[in-house]
Amino acid sequence: MEFIPYKYLYYAIIPYAFFFVIFLEKYKNRLSKGLIATIIFPVIIVYILGMARSRGTDLGVYINNFYSAHHDGMLDGIQDLGYVMFSDILYWLGMPFQSLTVIFGIVTIISIFRMSKFYSIDFLPLFFIYLIHLIVVTDFAQLRIGMAMSLAIIAFISTDRKS
Repeated sequence: MEFIPYKYLYYAIIPYAFFFVIFLEKYKNRLSKGLIATIIFPVIIVYILGMARSRGTDLGVYINNFYSAHHDGMLDGIQDLGYVMFSDILYWLGMPFQSLTVIFGIVTIISIFRMSKFYSIDFLPLFFIYLIHLIVVTDFAQLRIGMAMSLAIIAFISTDRKS
């Protein structure tokens, strides 16, 4: 059961982020990095809270797979070995399912941040576009694909190439 339905936080953060995307574009040279971080922080917190929520269209399937699959040794039809391995590790560490989704969200934030630095794009507008278009809002059907894309972005733009 959710204490505060996530959609209300999500709907409130969209105009907030939109306002600051426009505001920061005009005044970004005058603002300190600390103030910019303070402005961005609520947007990131709402995103992470959304990843830890307890309701969603496919969320029940993921939760059921996370807890019951480890008793019978199979995830129902999930062939994604990376997801299965990560899920197994967190389960064996005694972590709740929400830790899996929060970690996926943090990896996504890191990938967007690194992409903004790599392409010299401001983080907030890039994250805002992700937030309003690509974020998994009520349906976790794309959870595994989103994590794979985030890891691929991090790998693709990594400047620490080992040869």
